[in-house]
Amino acid sequence: MNAPALGGLQVGEQLGHLEYVIDHEALAAYRAVAGSEGHYANLLADDCRALLRQRCGPLPLTAMWRGLEFMHPPIPGRRIQVGGWLRDMSDIDAAPRLRVAAFAVDEIGTEIMRSEAIFRVKERSEFDGLGATSLMNSPARNADMPAPARASFDEARSGDAIALGSVVLPDGESLDACRCLGNTLAGVDLGDDGHDLTMTLVGWFEAGIGRWFGDDFRWGGRMSLRRRRPVNAGAAVVGTAVVTERDANADGVISWRLAISAAHDLLHPAVVGDARITTPSPRTL
Repeated sequence: MNAPALGGLQVGEQLGHLEYVIDHEALAAYRAVAGSEGHYANLLADDCRALLRQRCGPLPLTAMWRGLEFMHPPIPGRRIQVGGWLRDMSDIDAAPRLRVAAFAVDEIGTEIMRSEAIFRVKERSEFDGLGATSLMNSPARNADMPAPARASFDEARSGDAIALGSVVLPDGESLDACRCLGNTLAGVDLGDDGHDLTMTLVGWFEAGIGRWFGDDFRWGGRMSLRRRRPVNAGAAVVGTAVVTERDANADGVISWRLAISAAHDLLHPAVVGDARITTPSPRTL
């Protein structure tokens, strides 16, 4: 197999910049994709992928891992500015793996988000004839779960499970919100290999965890996700989060760590990872 042309890309190289405006229309489109109507989303675009393609062209990319740190929620009407660089590169002679880092700030310098992603690059010919439209989430999803009483969750202990709800990945006929979001912002992951759902599930996880932790997660939370296997169009996946750590200090500040997964069933997780939250977040005080 010949490696895809990477245009002389070098580790440490700056990948350029992106700019976009967060308006109420874009925010509504994001919430339709993520499955959240009542919460203020941080995650707005697939910046790492968009930067890499801006530098190298339309590479066929599959996201293998994604890590995000939520700094502050964006403010509608403010322009978002994104910069990024290539942190690492490996397996050049077969299927290259590229690690990209990015950061986003708004027009007055408020840091919105830091992100990293590892992409596998494949030959374009492997994907000829595969449609991207069958891979995206859309408003054709299960209804949002009502937010639980916060007081009851504060009593959770290590080993307790949190339901994140379920989502059905449709057959690609209702993608207006996804396409609008991809055109308005830097771009949504369209899944070149026919199975890359990482970006859709990232937004869905962010919305699901946000139902429980609210601004404590969106102002300073961290999330890391790893892709384990494909999820095909029409499949229903169920999200769960299990408390693996709960440490409270003398001032009542609690550090949480959650093991999270999205699975066809309990035996077949498609995406796994963890989330870390501090309640209350220092950024909300």
